Amino acid sequence: MESETGAGQTLTRTQQARRGDIIDAAVAVLDAEGFAAASVERIAQAAHTSKSTVLYHFATKEAIHQEVVRSLYAQGDASMTAHIDTQASPGEQLRTYLDANLRFIAAHAAHVNALHRILENRLGEYALPDGVAEVRAILQAGQDCGEFGVFDAQIVAEAIRAVVDGFSFRLGDPSDVEHRIAEIIVLFIRATAA
Repeated sequence: MESETGAGQTLTRTQQARRGDIIDAAVAVLDAEGFAAASVERIAQAAHTSKSTVLYHFATKEAIHQEVVRSLYAQGDASMTAHIDTQASPGEQLRTYLDANLRFIAAHAAHVNALHRILENRLGEYALPDGVAEVRAILQAGQDCGEFGVFDAQIVAEAIRAVVDGFSFRLGDPSDVEHRIAEIIVLFIRATAA
C-alpha cells in the first residue's frame, strides 16, 4: 500500500512506517512531556532514530505538528464514517455518532492530548473541522421523518459538538469512561426525542 505526502510524492511502505514511528513518538513526547519538550531532537530520540532522519521525513517541527493534527482527524473521520454509515435511522446514527466519537477519543487519549498541546501553543494556525454540519444533517433528517422532536437543529448540533469536544478534557479516571459515554448518549437521545 502506498500513500502520498501533501506534495503529491508517493511514499513506500518503509517511508510510511518511519513517518508513523515519528508521529507516534511526537504524540508520546507531547502527551507525556509537553509542548516545550517536544523538540525535533527529543522526538528523534523517542522514535529511536536520528534528527536527520526526522528532518528527512518532516522538514520542520511545525510539519510534525501538522501531521499529528491531520492524522488524528483523518483517523477519527474514517472511524466515524465506518460506524455511522451502517445505521439506517437518524436515531441510530445519532447514537452511533456519539458512541463512536467518544470511544475514539477515549481510545486515542494521548493523541488527543498531543493535539490539545499543539493547539494551545499554535492557536489560529489550524483550520479544523468543527463537525457541526454533519450532526445538524443527522438531526434534520430525524426531524424530517418524525423520529426527532421540534428544536433548533443548529443549536443542538453545536451543543453535541461542545460536549464531544469537552469529553477529551474529562478522561482522568478510565473507570468512569463507560459511565460518561452512556450518560452523554442518554442525554442527547432524550433531548432529541419526538
